[in-house]
Amino acid sequence: MEWLTDRARGTFAGFVLGDSLGIPTSGMTADEVTDKYGFITGVGDLGDHARHPRAPRGSTSSYTELMLHSARLIGEDSIDAGGEPRDPHPRHTPAFSTARAAAMALPIGVAYSVAAHGDLLFTTVDDLCSVTNESRQSREAAMIVAAAISAAIDGQTVHEAIDIALAQTAGATIGGHRTSEASVVARTLQALDWAADLRSIELVGHLHDVVGLSVSAGEAVPAAMTLARAYSRDPFRGVCAATQLGGESPLIGALAGALLGAARGIQAYPRDVLDRLDPLALDMAVADRLLADSGRCSTIRGATIG
Repeated sequence: MEWLTDRARGTFAGFVLGDSLGIPTSGMTADEVTDKYGFITGVGDLGDHARHPRAPRGSTSSYTELMLHSARLIGEDSIDAGGEPRDPHPRHTPAFSTARAAAMALPIGVAYSVAAHGDLLFTTVDDLCSVTNESRQSREAAMIVAAAISAAIDGQTVHEAIDIALAQTAGATIGGHRTSEASVVARTLQALDWAADLRSIELVGHLHDVVGLSVSAGEAVPAAMTLARAYSRDPFRGVCAATQLGGESPLIGALAGALLGAARGIQAYPRDVLDRLDPLALDMAVADRLLADSGRCSTIRGATIG
């Protein structure tokens, strides 16, 4: 179980780190980020930002709050699509699909093994998204992220986990109201395909000009998956790269960081950097509890866990 624990904790650590690093650069362009901060290599490189003037270094945004609240709902079996919403966000019909649901669904990837309980994972994601009346595209984004996290914790590489998540989501029954937006699965496949042979310096332009860096489900999730694949061998550099991009950097960095941490474990991130994050946000006890309840004490990739 030790390596599973390492990956579950890496998921949470990567999410919180990506979110925290992204706060000062959110809403900026890549050029503005470079002009103000230069080349970002860690938390200490970032100062105050106009959108968060009083946020101390190491603090997190509402995305981490939402992710942790969702994790606690899962642990308490409090997801009830047919009842009143139990999270702090009211039921609504959004004008466009956001990737907020992907942050909300991320703990489901820790709580369920996509290899052993794929149907239950997708059903739980859909139920959770029903609480806040998410669109079809938002649910796609949530399913991709939850499934990719789950596959990575199960032992798959970043590349394998993304492939599994996209294939499983494409074949899943997805609820939610339809919008005129493109499929998130299709957008992610396109983003990954076009980025396959790009150098790091070319990747920045691809993400800005082709993929997009907004909170939209069809931009934030493809951008996060593309970053995670590009930096699969260097997770910490990956979350720093997300920060360098600007845009919706807290969310994109959090999602990419979580997948990288799920595949490489918490040791992928420098201990001294994690020590500078808000300890209330970096709650490893939540990750441990979700993993303990996940039913992963079985054979995964030929290794008997127990």
